[in-house]
Amino acid sequence: MQIAACYPFFYMEAESFGIEVIMNHTFEFIMGVISILSAIVTYFIVPYIKAGISSEKLEQYQEWAALAVKTAEMLWAETGHGTDKKAYAADFLDGLFNAKGEVLTKEQINVLIEAAVQELQH
Repeated sequence: MQIAACYPFFYMEAESFGIEVIMNHTFEFIMGVISILSAIVTYFIVPYIKAGISSEKLEQYQEWAALAVKTAEMLWAETGHGTDKKAYAADFLDGLFNAKGEVLTKEQINVLIEAAVQELQH
């Protein structure tokens, strides 16, 4: 008992390590982990879900991309202007959809253009 008087913080009675104490600490730890995970989900996942493109909008984007690719093909009928055609289509789509704010990223625009080119070739 003399040790308990000298070091009250480090000395704990054997009964203080009961199952209730362990369960309470485990519960508090799990609740902390859950709150951290919910904060992560709110910060990263919810905006990602909101940014998803609906199928109707995707069809509209695909139609405009096909039109942009066909227009670029008509402007540069000769071969060897692939980069010019792609730049024209990308600028057209970027100006059309991202004039007031970013709706489509550069990667999404490139994917739409590539899909339109593949569709046009077949």
